Amino acid sequence: MIEVPLTPEQRIDMDDSGKTKLQHSQLVQLVQELLAGGDSLPDIIERFHPRKPGVSMSLFVINDDTWKLMEKKEKNPERMLPMTTIPWFLWEEKAESPSNPWGVTRLGPSDGKVRMDPKNSLLVISGNGGDFSGIVEGRITQTEYSRWRAVAPEFPGQTKPVPHYESLPVAVSVSIGHLDADIYPRPQKELDYTFCESPRAYFEHGLLLRTDGSNVRLRVGNRRESQLRGEVRIFIGGPGSGTEARDDLLSHHIWLNTLYKAVTCK
Repeated sequence: MIEVPLTPEQRIDMDDSGKTKLQHSQLVQLVQELLAGGDSLPDIIERFHPRKPGVSMSLFVINDDTWKLMEKKEKNPERMLPMTTIPWFLWEEKAESPSNPWGVTRLGPSDGKVRMDPKNSLLVISGNGGDFSGIVEGRITQTEYSRWRAVAPEFPGQTKPVPHYESLPVAVSVSIGHLDADIYPRPQKELDYTFCESPRAYFEHGLLLRTDGSNVRLRVGNRRESQLRGEVRIFIGGPGSGTEARDDLLSHHIWLNTLYKAVTCK
């Protein structure tokens, strides 16, 4: 059982509503106490790892080639879409509505998993997700159509350009010794979060890793593992909607702060 020393104001909140917000310094202190008790960083990360749902991830790769791909976007070509996500976000015409103009459908909940590989100084993020394969006519993305039929001129369907993400298992390996990290990262205006977890979820419950692509390797499906190029930003954490009502929210933030300490040695 974890005991958290509360401030007088927090005790009043607990008496009035049965809940209170912890300060970041209190979460850091909890991690320190767990380490002082003999647990290692990998042990704490495994013990407090989010489950049901698991971890969400949004991986952005910023280089000249990915910016050229963004030029085909119908809106906001100056904002970069994620190249890989956990879970899978996709466009569906039937999902379009005034409240969801892009027709984004989230196939979840997430089964994302994060583990440390201390021997090789790696952080490994894996799960079932979506892999970006371009901006294409909407009809091409419909899984019930074969590719050759979808591009036939007489074939009916939505022709507007939409981001296409394939559903595949993904694994990202990041070198811990060569990255920067921000806990509770603010939204970044040059990024397009339409087809991934919301920036609010990462701001309230997540972590951002920033590094050069030479320190990141990506495996998608059965394809050969590849090294990325350019600037890489990886958001991990945010469990998504309904997070505030979860009973394991404290465990999530202990895990998050432990992960931040592990990758920054702070």
